[in-house]
Amino acid sequence: MSQKPQTKDERFMVALYEIAEKKGDVFSPVNRFLIGKVIGLNEGALQTICRTLLQTNFLRKSGDEDVYLTELGEQLVLGFIESK
Repeated sequence: MSQKPQTKDERFMVALYEIAEKKGDVFSPVNRFLIGKVIGLNEGALQTICRTLLQTNFLRKSGDEDVYLTELGEQLVLGFIESK
């Protein structure tokens, strides 16, 4: 990626994608607090971003703390990556 994602939401989605991809599957569940720590979000901002992304069907929950990309979320992230 040649250009950094602009918004906190974009950074969250790209970080989720990259961490899940390292696990071997972009749809792997990842702890949302780990993602927040990686990109430097406080807990309040993290909760707001996750709620928004869940409501817009870019993410799904897996348990209390894990989230994973939906196909729509993957398309969004690939759009960020390809446009850079």
